[in-house]
Order: sequence, then C-alpha cells, then structure tokens
Amino acid sequence: MTSAPPGPGSFCLAGQLADFPVGDVLTFLNMGLKTGALEVESKAGNVDIFLRDGEVIHAISTLRRFRLQDFLVARGILTETLAARLIARSRAENTTFLELLVSTGIVSEEEVCNFQKILCGEIAFEALRWRDGKFRFIRDRLPSETFVELRIGIQNLILEGVRRHDEAMRFEQEVHIDRDMAVTLVCATGMLEQQVVLTPAEWGVISLINGKRTLGDLLDLSPAESELTTWKILQRLQMARLILIHERDPLETEKTMIAIRTGETAAMPALAELVTGRTAHQPERERPAPEEAEAERSDVRLFTSGDATSSQRIFGRRLPARLLGVSDPARAIGPFLLSNPVMTVGRANSNDLVLPDLSISKQHAQISQDSRGWRVADLNSTNGTWVNGERSPQRKLKSGDELRMGIYTFRFEQDE
Repeated sequence: MTSAPPGPGSFCLAGQLADFPVGDVLTFLNMGLKTGALEVESKAGNVDIFLRDGEVIHAISTLRRFRLQDFLVARGILTETLAARLIARSRAENTTFLELLVSTGIVSEEEVCNFQKILCGEIAFEALRWRDGKFRFIRDRLPSETFVELRIGIQNLILEGVRRHDEAMRFEQEVHIDRDMAVTLVCATGMLEQQVVLTPAEWGVISLINGKRTLGDLLDLSPAESELTTWKILQRLQMARLILIHERDPLETEKTMIAIRTGETAAMPALAELVTGRTAHQPERERPAPEEAEAERSDVRLFTSGDATSSQRIFGRRLPARLLGVSDPARAIGPFLLSNPVMTVGRANSNDLVLPDLSISKQHAQISQDSRGWRVADLNSTNGTWVNGERSPQRKLKSGDELRMGIYTFRFEQDE
C-alpha cells in the first residue's frame, strides 16, 4: 500500500488486490467520506468506480460486454443487427446512441436511466470479484461527461455482489466452525434500518445478533432452514461489513466495537489516517442523517432479488414498547425497553432480556414486532408463557396485557 501527498487529482491510496480486495477499499473510502475515482486494473480489464462523500455514484469499464449496446443485446433488449444500425445512424446524424433509443420508441427515458444504473452496478460487481491486480484512488476525480447517478449504499453494493457471485465467501474453505466465536454488529442500528436492504432470511438472522450470543447460539436460534444456510448468511453479512465474527474476548471486543463505531479503526491506524485524513484520536466528521425509509428509494432494488427488502417492510414501522414489572421479582429487574424488533427472554446470559431464576428456561420466549404489531411466542419452555392468565404458545400483544413467565409478571405497554 502506498500513499501520496494530498492534492486535487493526486492519488492518495494504492495497492494490490491480493492484499486489499475492492470491497475492503470501498469500505475504507466510505468511512472517510471520500470523493474521487477508484481505478481498478486486472488482467481481465479496467474498472473505474466513482464516489461522492464515500458513496458509489457511477462506474465505467474497458470490458466490451459493459458497453451499453452490448449490455442491451445481452439482455435481449436489442438484436446485434439493430444495435449496429443504431450506432451507424447515431454517427451519421451526429446524435447519441441513447437519444436514438428513446426517439425510436425502443425504450423510454426512465428505462434508459435504469439500464444505465444496472450497467454501473454490474461493473462494480465485476470489480468486487477480482483478487489479482492493483488499484489506486484519485482524489476528486469524477466522470468527465454527464452521467446517470447511482444511489446504492456501500454495504448494499457489497452484499449484493456477494449474493450475485457467491465465490466471495472467504470462509467457505473452513471445514470446522467454532461455535464459541462471538458475532457482533459493526454498523449503527439507524443505518441498518434506514439504508440496508436484506432478504427476509437475512433480516431474521441479523435481528438475533445482540453482542452476547455466540455463533452457536445463532445457529440454534436462526429461522433459516438449516445451519449451513445460516452460516452462509452470516458470511454474506460479514463480507458486507455489517457484522464481525471474532474470538470471544470481552475486553478486546469492546475496544474493537468502540473503534469501529467511532471510525478510529484501531486495528489499522496508519490506513485509517490515510483514508479518513485524521489521526486515531480526532473525531469523525458527522455523516448527514439518513432520511426516513432511504432504502425504499435506493437504486439497490434494480439489482437485488425480488424478496430483498428493508427492515420496515419486514418488521413494520418501529412501535416503541416496554415491559413493566408487576410482580416483586419483575419490579426488581425491570422495566425492559423493547428496543429491537426481535428479542428473546430466558435464563441464559445470551438473551436480550435475562430473567435469573430456575423457573425460567434458558431460552424461554421470543417477543417480536412485525407489520401488525408486537407478538410473544413461547420457545418450548418448561413452565410456559402466559398472557392474561392463559397459557399462550403464540399470541399478539396489546397495551395493558399481563405477561407471566415463571415467577415474573410484566405489563406490556405500547406507545400509540
């Protein structure tokens, strides 16, 4: 990795893809809110990925299949003969290929715009696959011609690239899975809910990560069809820099999480200073707060599968709720704010709500929110979960309901 003195148009970051894959470099540039072009060169060809304030806005490539006319032929929008005629006509009439596409009625302006965005995404996905070659980042370089701006967050871009190509799984070679490994969220909850688009299965897994559960806990609790499916989901989430799978060391884990969340990147201070332009003890520049439901307007929908969606579409609009102690033991440890869309209750320390009594099973119940409101589901506990005096394997909750588990009794309250 090399660096150069700062200055407009100069490169400030360079290295080999074998050491720093494109996904890693994009993540660091995103942390530093950088504007410029990431130039990637491999034996296959060249790709330029343009960023503004750390987000990918455009991409171009020297590869023939990423020319718009070839791209449209490959997708069945044009025949090779028609594409050749349009190119020849555009040269003869001194107009552009895009203008002819619209004026001849082959596609609409909106469709042309979307095709250009899809093409940019495909180019970026191609670069994410490369492991041989080199890269450099040119500060403040943007496309020289008018371009359609892509709107897709770095995490969504990397995540869809991993879904698309699958080979980016770094841990696929591992035969043995250490179930005692810790799994931790490394992105702010607000960013996760507002900007990231996941499949229902991915939301189901990531909603269980609370900083206390081990990899084994997640494999056991996951709603996915098998442990292998859950493991692959966790791999994708880690590749997208949404989670971190690491050795269990409470002190070091806390330091790492603080470093990541504050942008200090303590594990690689030299690289952090190079990318962010500040020392490890300088505060991070404040990133503009995302608008509500940003994921719903993002261009990520042009690339993801049909079932990929935002947190709000899976869990509904966040409905603040809490459990208030009614019985004496509950008063001593409550109240509990239901801060996540999926929370488990039990005696084991890995639960979101820990009730330390033998009348409570290790994994006793799950309280979750969906588009219809909050629900409680018993997790095959010994003594059961009771709502308003009735044993309830699963039940929708409304404000004022009395919830009893073992010796603990709570009143459920939800803001209107």
